[in-house]
Amino acid sequence: MLKYYSGMKARIDNNPFHPWYDLYTFLDELLQRVRLTPEQRLILREKIRHTPNEDIVRKLEDLGGKTYSVNYISTIWKQHISKQIVRQAYL
Repeated sequence: MLKYYSGMKARIDNNPFHPWYDLYTFLDELLQRVRLTPEQRLILREKIRHTPNEDIVRKLEDLGGKTYSVNYISTIWKQHISKQIVRQAYL
């Protein structure tokens, strides 16, 4: 769902009769409630926008001076952020 988030949000906003409206409304709530570090929040936002990992690395450096590898961005996305969102859904 996150992969298609930006495109779907544009389609379903203000359209409560869309079949995916409730699911994306729930996802929005999860994204607001999940506890993420500022770095993870930036990665989430940029991944939703389909920003390349190289650009995310530069934005993270600007945010806090931390240096991450391009591969580590994918690891954070897949193994940390996604799992935290799933855990929040269970709660």
